Amino acid sequence: MIFTTHKNFSTRLVNFFTFRNLIMVLLVANIAFANTACTPKKKIHKPKTSLNLVKIGKQLADIENNTNNLSIDERRKQLAKIKRMKIKDAATLNRIKKLEAQLDAEEQEMERLKKEKIEKERKAAALKDLQNIFADNDRGNSLKNKNRLDEIKNMGFTDANILEWIKKCEKKLEGMDNTKFKLNKYFIDIASMAKAANFKEANKLVASALKMCKSGDTPVLIKAGSTFGRPMTVKQYLEYIKDQKEYRKQVEDIIVNSENKIIEITVNIIKK
Repeated sequence: MIFTTHKNFSTRLVNFFTFRNLIMVLLVANIAFANTACTPKKKIHKPKTSLNLVKIGKQLADIENNTNNLSIDERRKQLAKIKRMKIKDAATLNRIKKLEAQLDAEEQEMERLKKEKIEKERKAAALKDLQNIFADNDRGNSLKNKNRLDEIKNMGFTDANILEWIKKCEKKLEGMDNTKFKLNKYFIDIASMAKAANFKEANKLVASALKMCKSGDTPVLIKAGSTFGRPMTVKQYLEYIKDQKEYRKQVEDIIVNSENKIIEITVNIIKK
């Protein structure tokens, strides 16, 4: 009986210590797990340099392709900002250098196109003025047309078409001056021949003067200062000069048609 009681006690004692050890093991394991769970996990970072180079590469691509439709000056500012990052990557530095050269080339091309446009507009304006000068048959505009022609000649054009129009206008204006001078000479000579009673020669000069005009009805405007007298036809005026046997006027203006025939004459009285 005593032996049985002792055995049961021993069994309970072993069970007690075994249960206690189990509790201790579980407690230690729980503490260890808690410590592990509370320990922050380390994040895996990609190298900062690699991330920067990727970002810079995209920025350089935007500048190169002008993705954002910026001006050259704005793209240069962006590139300068990237250069201030003190990049050491050889490939990126080489790309920056090429991009600088690209922007220089783009700027030069833009300047070339700008100059080309200005020159084209300058040529077009000059050509239009030359054509207007050539078409203008009003002798009263000859001084203005001569001045404009001189301006165009001094512009240094080498374009063959413009140079050809310059020659045509020079010839036209010279012809108008010659026509005016020649007509005025006829008027003087008719009066002179009539005064010498050489009416045969005077009549020949009248016929020659009429050939310069579109018709015998070409109007002659007689001017005295700023006022105009009664107009005559050129045929009437030539006969008037022959009858008066004197000519105290000066041909001031003439207007000619496309065939270089006079269609209007203005004479001015010469003040004594």
